[in-house]
Amino acid sequence: MMKVKDLMEKDIVTVREETTFRELLILISNYHMTDFPVVDNNYSLKGMIYEKDLLVALYPRYVNFMDNLPDISDLESQAVSIQEQTLERIVTSKVFSVSPEDHIMKAGSAMLVEKVASVPVVSNGVVVGLIQQNKIFAAIMSLSEGATFEQNYLRSKQGNKTAISPLSAKSTPAPEKRLYKRVKVDMTVAYKLASLNGPAAASVKGRLASAVNISTGGMLLRLENQLPANTLLNLAFDLSGNDLPIRRMGRVIRCVPSRDPGFYEAGIMFLAMTPEEIKQIEHYLNIKG
Repeated sequence: MMKVKDLMEKDIVTVREETTFRELLILISNYHMTDFPVVDNNYSLKGMIYEKDLLVALYPRYVNFMDNLPDISDLESQAVSIQEQTLERIVTSKVFSVSPEDHIMKAGSAMLVEKVASVPVVSNGVVVGLIQQNKIFAAIMSLSEGATFEQNYLRSKQGNKTAISPLSAKSTPAPEKRLYKRVKVDMTVAYKLASLNGPAAASVKGRLASAVNISTGGMLLRLENQLPANTLLNLAFDLSGNDLPIRRMGRVIRCVPSRDPGFYEAGIMFLAMTPEEIKQIEHYLNIKG
């Protein structure tokens, strides 16, 4: 029996309701994703941002074209004005989630019912992955060449009577997370300005900073350059000690002069983090804390 954990994508990026449209567009450009689980401070599932949600927000309603064709400059102004708005108003909150142990047909059925191309995978109340419809279809087609798939599927239907549960019906509470626990660190962090051009920004020269402390939600950097609040940074830092750096994006929350003349301290909030990277940081916090 093929399970969700066999096909799910683990290297995903989560966002929060306070993430802005501009930040999301940069995430799409940098990570080549269009569907994003929305999480809270405990990394519990709050909903999903689907590509269709963005299109509804960015494009004018079809009825507007029936009356008067919108001026292209008006549409451009609308696209610019929406960039600093948060995702809270377009989050699809009524979403189905599946567990890693569920059969792939359960995930596929949820996508057909909800008319979406992916559903989030949740374990112990925490988002651990995303499973996509095209991977399920490819797996079914490869298995359907023989009778094994049909036999396994019928057997799984008889043994699993659980209906697909919406997010609001989750019965397992999320474990308490020590997300605001910070520990002191002494490591170098590479950073450079994030760009909507994605790979085209690779030519931008990076800089180095020293991390003062770190948590699962962000870090405090000591650096030579003052950065305006809301500046987006591509970050790279290594907690493992095995030359396996975490490469993700962060937002500057504040940047103030340090006690050391000529330096600044910048509070960084992580915008993008995979479940595996979160576990790596939590492991580091437990060791150092």
